[in-house]
Amino acid sequence: MFFGNRMVIFYTVESNPSDGWANADVHNDPPTKREEALKFGTNIIIYALSN
Repeated sequence: MFFGNRMVIFYTVESNPSDGWANADVHNDPPTKREEALKFGTNIIIYALSN
């Protein structure tokens, strides 16, 4: 969802990036998926704090 030209809501369907942020034993994600989830989350935070 956008407010003007700025994205204000990011919605994922059948996906939860925060699963990769939890303890590795919780979701049994491989290290590569955990790293991708952390990069994804970092990008969202940087986007939210920029401009």
